[in-house]
Amino acid sequence: MNKTLYTKEQFGEYIKSLIEDDQYELLLEDKFFEKELNICEELDTTGEINLNLETTGYTWKIDIKQRDNKIYSGIYSNDSKPYYAKYVIFFRHCEDYSRVVAKTNSLKYIDYPQETYFMENYFNRERDENHLIENNRVIFGVYLRVYEVDQEEYLNSLKKLINDNGQKIIKEEYFGYKIENWNNFSHNKLVKYVYPNFNTWRLQFHKKDGNICFRLDDYSLLEDQPPYNANIVLAFHNIADLTCCHAKALTSTVTHFDKANYITKLPNFIREEDLYTKNESNRSIIENNQCIVGLYIRYYEDVKNENEEEEDIGVKEEPVELSLYSEEDIDIIIHNEMEPLLPKERKISSTTSGDCCRFRSFLRYAFLILIVCLYHAYYFYFQYIFNKISNEEDSETNE
Repeated sequence: MNKTLYTKEQFGEYIKSLIEDDQYELLLEDKFFEKELNICEELDTTGEINLNLETTGYTWKIDIKQRDNKIYSGIYSNDSKPYYAKYVIFFRHCEDYSRVVAKTNSLKYIDYPQETYFMENYFNRERDENHLIENNRVIFGVYLRVYEVDQEEYLNSLKKLINDNGQKIIKEEYFGYKIENWNNFSHNKLVKYVYPNFNTWRLQFHKKDGNICFRLDDYSLLEDQPPYNANIVLAFHNIADLTCCHAKALTSTVTHFDKANYITKLPNFIREEDLYTKNESNRSIIENNQCIVGLYIRYYEDVKNENEEEEDIGVKEEPVELSLYSEEDIDIIIHNEMEPLLPKERKISSTTSGDCCRFRSFLRYAFLILIVCLYHAYYFYFQYIFNKISNEEDSETNE
């Protein structure tokens, strides 16, 4: 926009023009929201401004925060329904519509709304190069578009890859994560940390001989998360098209995950060139250097009996490898990174531990007594020799 005074209608058209729709997208609803803020006073008082935005079927939370005089903002929804949203967040001057800072986001999320939350930097409050703030007042705004997401067929295709082995299903979940810079590989490795259900996972991708290989580490199992039985499916799909997808099962059957078995690997998940191959809709999995990584997880009831649980007591020396991961693939995926992240636990009974402590205490006291005895022996011996020499000298003098 040119630095001239625009009308409210022209400004609204400008903001809407920042979002581009594709022909396949079915728009459910759009929302234009503005609110005047006494931004300096509110941020200085609370450190954070929280706003709500209602659309049909969704409640959106908006956060505005200040970090070192930089103003950040982000939007997210806590609703569990899947959705596809594009939005523009902007700050503008209260009177002059040409003084504006706006940023556009085009994101697709499925069944994991927490991942919609991104805080971006919009301007520096002290410098305010666009002169947005006047008399401590500024207009904050969001333009939001929500699109229809039909994921039933997609999820059914992932479920067909799983072998339940007759075990009882207790829960199933799907998490979708956006990879924004797919080509940002460092030494042929790309890592993304995600936090499903407040757990900690590390997604790790490797390039090897034209193949993309995958590794998933559930670090929560090394802390306080209880073990679980599950099947996991990994999927890559176009950020805006679920039909442009490639998926494989990480586990060939129901697998037990615990502290000794928290790493899942899938070598040769897909050829790198296939990520850029166009489908019938003229789309590829990687588009504009972006894609969605999906993890479908099905949890099962633990059917271990008491004898099996007793056999499991103790420390396993090495992580258990899953059946899809052969020994010859180890060097392909990870180089010298197979050691457990935490020291191996050693279980010592309380009786043995107490006896060892008492024995060590006895040895320390005995050693101290020995040192004292040796010191006194040396002292008396030295005194004896000194007195003997002195007596001999006195005798020679008298003679």
